[in-house]
Parts: sequence; structure tokens; C-alpha cells
Amino acid sequence: MNTILSQKLKKLPKKPGVYIYRDEKKKIIYVGKAVSLKNRVGSYFNKVEKDPKTTELLKSIADMEWIEAGSEFEALIFEADLIKRYKPKYNVRLKDDKNYVYLKITKEEYPRISVIHQITDHEAEYIGPFVDSSAVKAILKMARKIFPYCSCARKEDEVCLYFHIGLCQGHDKKYISTSDYSKNIRGIKKIFSGKIENLKTEFIKEMKKAVKAQTFESAALYRDKIKYLERIKKSHFISERDLTADTALYQLKSELDLSKIPARIECFDISNILGTAATGSMVVFINGIASPKDYRRFQIKTVKGANDFASMAEILKRRFSLKRGLNPPTEGSTLKGKSLRWPLPDLVILDGGKGQLSAVLKNVEISEKVKVVALAKRYEEIVTVNNKQISKLEIKNSNLIKNFKFKIVNLSSGSEALYLVQRIRDEAHRFAVCYHRKLKGKEMFETSLDAIQGVGPKTKKKLLKEFGSIKKIKEASTEELTSSVGKITADRIKENL
Repeated sequence: MNTILSQKLKKLPKKPGVYIYRDEKKKIIYVGKAVSLKNRVGSYFNKVEKDPKTTELLKSIADMEWIEAGSEFEALIFEADLIKRYKPKYNVRLKDDKNYVYLKITKEEYPRISVIHQITDHEAEYIGPFVDSSAVKAILKMARKIFPYCSCARKEDEVCLYFHIGLCQGHDKKYISTSDYSKNIRGIKKIFSGKIENLKTEFIKEMKKAVKAQTFESAALYRDKIKYLERIKKSHFISERDLTADTALYQLKSELDLSKIPARIECFDISNILGTAATGSMVVFINGIASPKDYRRFQIKTVKGANDFASMAEILKRRFSLKRGLNPPTEGSTLKGKSLRWPLPDLVILDGGKGQLSAVLKNVEISEKVKVVALAKRYEEIVTVNNKQISKLEIKNSNLIKNFKFKIVNLSSGSEALYLVQRIRDEAHRFAVCYHRKLKGKEMFETSLDAIQGVGPKTKKKLLKEFGSIKKIKEASTEELTSSVGKITADRIKENL
């Protein structure tokens, strides 16, 4: 790092804004936004290992400057404006074009607004590009409460759900005039141009007029719009989540001696109460961020009683089944009866300790490309073994734990890596417990009906289908039950439930 950069780093404020990197020819090569300029820019020049693209950027930085923003929202607007104006070389290299989003406003009598990734309709108007798609969507969601607009493709005289909840005023003259609708579109444009204060001044003026005219309902509407403007201005749309996740993943690679950055991490947990309704969960984190669409649930089928070691081995065996080179579907899958091909994870975390890890390594065939570790809750220790060592072992001892030479890794207290694995483990536990409670409730429901004379499997299924839950069956009158199962059985159900 040259002297100019080191001196400027010391002067960076802990305020939101945008930072600009220049090369030796003073050309802008990268623009970024930050919640805290000091923390964000400082992270580029710390000793943590960087990915190849960021390393290449760092070699090209000769100078930098920054622009303080009055809020995080303003920083987002500044960033979009600068990227559009200068088209910095490394903004394209460090972020795939598909990550950029635009606000699209169609050229129609009643324009529709949407968030898109690629410009295809050259007749439409576009605002952007924006790097933070989640921030744009969050702002747009709140802006719609101030300036309702149409987003659906319905015919002119048709309305959608947004119309009924006040977030769209329709797109036909019988609902709203074109001039009034145009005002809303102009308002959206002003918000995404950073003209919050101008809009606020307009609303205050209109609110005072309404109060003076004693049209208090109208005044209240302007008051609410002012509140939404303030929320847009002050809300924390921009986060350091991606940067924090990257740091954690690099730390994990180093601490666990992984061959590469763990892009896909899977974590497994078991939940049961005294061995009943045992369930397992698999949660997935992609690039350090939770990916709920990839979560899976497992109902324990072959293990009897409270045996967490065997249960863990069962769900891992099902996840890594190699019978047909494909992984089987699990409960909760939308493709039941079909084989699902899941990508191999780079890292597997088991909620437990040496027992869970050794049970899985002994009983489950897993590719050597996958690193398997366990996270023990008591001391937050990571238990691991050398993958190459495992393939050479001849396991004879019935005591699984003694077959392996375990290595204990203690991640640095307060490190991003420790926070990440804890968060992943806690998410797996939460997901497992939710499914366990669902199964336990179903089990209790079925058991309580089994105890009633005259209620067989068909009657149970019929009751569940018609009433939906045990609570609703309890609340049902004898007459309602009678119409489903007959008077005698209905009386028995009311007496026993």
C-alpha cells in the first residue's frame, strides 16, 4: 500500500457513503457503498486472504476518495449514479452482470413498474443500475405505500390483489385518471433519484392545506406518507452481510485446512423427545448465506429409541446415497417419487461431537472431496479428522470413537468464522425442532383417536380431512361429528377428547 492510501485510510469517517478507487492514471476503476466507510474500505487492506478478483483489484488501486452520504439510502443512490456515469472496470469484473438490477417503467398510458436484471425492452424507461437488489426491492415496497402503482399484466378494467389492499389504484380511467397516475410514477422516480427532502416539503405543504380546510382524513394520509419517507431515508437497507460472509468463509478454509472456499455448507441435526418422533434436518448455506429453498427434512425410519449417533448416520446415508449416483428425495420434497440430484457440499457440519462424527464416517460413504466435521455445543469446539487417514483405516473396534484420531479446532473467539458456524448450527436445530413438533403433534393426535372404541384408520383419516386438527374436532358439536361418523362414535369422541 502506498503512502497516499495509508494516510487516507486513517481519515476515513465511520459514516455511510460511497468510496471510489482510482488507478495510476487517475481513472475510476471501482465504486462501492458502505454503512461505515472506515470499516468497509479498511477491510480491503487487512491481512485476511482475498479472492483472486479482489486481489487483482487491490494491485490496481493507486488512490481513493469518498463521498459521505446523509443516510444509507443516499449512499445507494450515489453508488448507482456513479456506476452508470463512469462504468468502472472492476464493478463488472467483481460482480456478475446478472447481479445488477434496474427499475423498469413501461411506456404505457398507465405505466407498470418492475425490478429487472436485463434491459430487453428499449422503449421502456430504466432507473439504475443498482448493485444491491434486496435494497431496491425493500425501498420499492415502502415507496408503493406512498405512490401506488401497477405491476401486473391484467387487462385495463381488471384489478389484482394489490388494488384491494391499496397498493395499486388500477390502470383504467374508471379507477384513476392518467394525470393522477402519472403523479405517482413521478413520485417513484423522485424517490429513486434521492429527492426525499423535496417530496417531504411538498407533503408538509399539502398536509397544512388539508388541516386548514378541515379535511382531516386527507391530512392524515399526507402525515402517513411523510412517515414512510422518513423510514425509507433512515432504514438500514445496505448491509455488510456479504463482506462478513466472505471473511468467515476464508477463515474457515484456513482453520479447517480445506482445499477451497466452502461455497456450499450443509448442516445436519437430530431432534427427539425420549426417542419418540425422531427427526433430522439439513440446512444449506450458499456462500455464507442461508438458502431455505434447499433445506430438507428427514423422518427417522430405521432407528428405534433415542440414539442420536445412529440417527445421524441414517440421515447422512440417505443424503449421500450412491445406489444410482443420485440422492434420494426426502420428506418435504416437491418431487416425491423422483430422484433429486443435489450438488456435493464442500463442508458438512454435524450438530454433535465425536460420537456423531465417528458414526457417520464409519457407516456412510462420502466423497473425499467433502470435509465432514462436528460442532460440539458445550465448548463450541469443531471436531475433525483427516479425510485421507479415514480411507486407510481398518475399523475393528466396536467402540466407534476409538477408531479415529480426532483433531479439535477452536475457532478464534469473536471471529466471523465462529459466528457463521454457530448460526448455521442454530438454524439446523431450529429447523429440526419445528419438524419434530409437527410430527409429535400428529402422533399425539392419532394416538388419542386410537384409544377411542370404534375409531379405525379410515375414520381417523376422514376426521382429519374434514376438520383439519384435533382442536377443531374438540370444538365440533355432536351434530357435526354425527354427520361424519354416526351418533354412537360421535358421542364417544366427545366423551374421550
